[in-house]
Order: sequence, then structure tokens, then C-alpha cells
Amino acid sequence: MFKTIGDVLPRFRTYEKLFGTHERLTQELSVAYLIILKFCTKAKAVFRKAKSPKCKCSKILMHGLAYHCCGAHSTSSLGT
Repeated sequence: MFKTIGDVLPRFRTYEKLFGTHERLTQELSVAYLIILKFCTKAKAVFRKAKSPKCKCSKILMHGLAYHCCGAHSTSSLGT
């Protein structure tokens, strides 16, 4: 997911430069940036939980972002 975000962000900048005066596009890009920020914030929380001493899990996979052998964590909170 982070690779996809990294691939898309340069295009967003191009769109902003080309169509910066189009209010609707500016609004939609703002929504997209907000979604990305929310995802990154939630992903950071998942990684921090996985590193916490309370979690005895060691498996974190990028596809599901979080898979834990103990089942104590949920990936549904990521909104992916």
C-alpha cells in the first residue's frame, strides 16, 4: 500500500500544477490526501502495537498490513 501511495503522489502534484484553478479537482485531491494521512496514522498505530511488549506476535505482513498469530489485533480498523 505504501508503494502505491508513493507512486500516486507525484501524479497528484502534476494535477495540482496543471489544474490548480479547478476547484472541484482541488477538493478531490484534498480528500485523497486526507485519506492517505488517515491510513498512515492507523498503520503507524498498528506497527506500534505490534512492537509493544504486550504483543507476543512477530509477524507483520505488508499485504494485510498486520497479521498476528495471537489474533489480538484486527486489520479491519485500517479501513483497507
